[in-house]
Amino acid sequence: MIDKLYDSGCFDYQRFILSNLKGLSLTNDEAVVLIKILDCYRTSDVFDVIKLRESILIRKDKFENALSSLIDKNYYNIYLKEIDEVQTEVITVEGFFKKVEDLLNDKVVINEDSVKDILAIVKERLGRILSGTDVEIITSLVNDERYTKDDFISALDRLENKHISTIRALANELERGRTTPKASKTKKKEPDALDNFIAQLKKN
Repeated sequence: MIDKLYDSGCFDYQRFILSNLKGLSLTNDEAVVLIKILDCYRTSDVFDVIKLRESILIRKDKFENALSSLIDKNYYNIYLKEIDEVQTEVITVEGFFKKVEDLLNDKVVINEDSVKDILAIVKERLGRILSGTDVEIITSLVNDERYTKDDFISALDRLENKHISTIRALANELERGRTTPKASKTKKKEPDALDNFIAQLKKN
């Protein structure tokens, strides 16, 4: 299914990968290299590691480590194929498509459980029965906006202090909690491969 969407150009794999680094167990370097592999695979299955390396703003050692790690994690595989009577290295990214489908299937199950738990928490904290509209809003906040149970609990704690108990106020408080920057004492890090990749996307 995912491979057909990819072949037809209807699967935004860049956005999916960048939005699901944790779920896909990818580092920033691995994510950038994987995206470039998928870019190249759209036009040819021939594995041109030199061309791939030149298309990424990343140190050689980091590139090689990411490339090796991705194959170990079964995101792509290399095999020999005879092209014009020459044995040529080609790749397949079926492993990536399988991981995407598995992650999406897992999310459906997880989100169903999360919505039920969150609805129960909100109902208890607000001390009233939730209307159909309330349920729709909360379900959208979980499935579309990706708010977690902890996000809801924190927002409800803040609302409790303000004596506000509407779902709209809860949605606003969730958004406020997401956009409020947290103080950090860590040093400003240098841009990594993902930072450079995103900067390139913005320029294009």
